[in-house]
Amino acid sequence: MKHLNKCLLLLLVFSLSLTAAEKVAAVIKIKGNVMVKPAAGKLYKQSYVGQILYDGDWLKTNRDEFAAIVFMDGSQLKIRELTELEIRAQKVSQSVQNTDLYLTQGEIWTKVQKQKGEFKIQTPVSVASVKGTEFDLLYDQVENISDLFVISGTVEFSNELGTILAREMTMSRIEPRQKPQRVSKLKKSEIPGWKDKIEPEWGFHVIPEKQGKIPAGQPVNVTIQVKNLSSNKTANQFSGRITVVSDSPSLKVGVSSDALKDQAEIAISNGNGTFTLKGLNPGDFGCTFSMDGAESRRVMFEFDRTVEQKKKIAKNVERLGSHSKIQKIGELSENRKLETAKVSGAGETVNDVLDKVDKGEYKVLDIIQVENPDGTISLRIFVEPK
Repeated sequence: MKHLNKCLLLLLVFSLSLTAAEKVAAVIKIKGNVMVKPAAGKLYKQSYVGQILYDGDWLKTNRDEFAAIVFMDGSQLKIRELTELEIRAQKVSQSVQNTDLYLTQGEIWTKVQKQKGEFKIQTPVSVASVKGTEFDLLYDQVENISDLFVISGTVEFSNELGTILAREMTMSRIEPRQKPQRVSKLKKSEIPGWKDKIEPEWGFHVIPEKQGKIPAGQPVNVTIQVKNLSSNKTANQFSGRITVVSDSPSLKVGVSSDALKDQAEIAISNGNGTFTLKGLNPGDFGCTFSMDGAESRRVMFEFDRTVEQKKKIAKNVERLGSHSKIQKIGELSENRKLETAKVSGAGETVNDVLDKVDKGEYKVLDIIQVENPDGTISLRIFVEPK
């Protein structure tokens, strides 16, 4: 029985008493499948209206996609298609925030509130520093050129060779191995107009067949209605496909209960469609709904175990942590709340595995501690039948 394929993984997730990452901005508009990569993550994930952005997060748009965000000080930023940037910001005091964005490609429009803190946008070849102004910054990755369009106020535009003060209704440029240069005066007709194309046409209305808490492990059917955002009415003539992506391994989605995965393509006919979801564990898990020309939306679903099940798991974990050989569990879980618990590798419940470890039928092979970006800590406990 002591073979690698007999190894089970017991995952315990605890709340951490750590300082939360600094909230610096929020997504207020989206058109298409805009993506966000958390500061501590490696992969881009689907963004959604209302998503909170943190210091160090990255945002990316593809063709025909746009996004708008607002910073905690009220400054606004619109992101054009084919753009990628890093959101950098640090809170200096209760009322002062320093913002330092990094644009690796594409174009952004910003309206900066008058503030005590700094607001800068860097590209690989330029730095734009502002206080209370409206401007558009374009970075051409192929030509390695930055173009600055100042609509109101003034902007310090610089590179390692010098600095200019770009004034209202002017266009300036920075090219490789050259000082910043004022190029021309701007006419109203020459102000970049792409920012006015950000408005999405479609939105979603999501209706699960069961309201409130959903029993974990039970498939639930969900109806999706496509609505016209300008009229706020169901688009009865609409046909197409919507992508539904789960944001957690504990939530599966599919066209039916027999085809549940991490994401699914849902057919929409006459403005309506249906899909199935199932929560494998208790907790609040979300799905993000998106399609071309639509406002991506995230919808949360709540799954739960019974009170008796929760008490039994917490009690077994506490007893498990008292064993001398695996005292690490008790040390790491001290003063922390158990959020979720699950088992991978066998058709056993959490309580089954905990009971067998407690009785000596299973032995613990290893315990790995993982600190998660959301402020929780995961204990991955590998066990094996003796």
